[in-house]
Amino acid sequence: MARPKLQHYVTRAYLEGFVAQEGRFLVCYGRGLGPFRKQPDELAGQRNYYAMKNPDGTWDDRLEHTIDQSVESPGLPVVKKLAGGQTRLNWNERNKIAMLMAFQESRTPATRARVHESLNAFQER
Repeated sequence: MARPKLQHYVTRAYLEGFVAQEGRFLVCYGRGLGPFRKQPDELAGQRNYYAMKNPDGTWDDRLEHTIDQSVESPGLPVVKKLAGGQTRLNWNERNKIAMLMAFQESRTPATRARVHESLNAFQER
């Protein structure tokens, strides 16, 4: 199995929910850019975003797989259910979507940068 080099901080499956039925692309806007079209698998990802390099030079992708298995795979069916108009969720579904939403808030590059800044400030003190 090929390793996931482009690792997403907004899951591709979530982004696909915004693609029009007749299309394959999202219309996007970047800071200082006009509109551009991209496929969901080309957006909101960075190379080896969750990967850690082992001392022997190989990549450890366990975090990427853990996120998929414990956050995305359980939560995305609940998003699809809500998008389909079914708004009555049981407690298990509420927990799954709460985990997905909370994790989404904390996984972005902006949040990662703030955490690194805070850690650096703590170390300097």
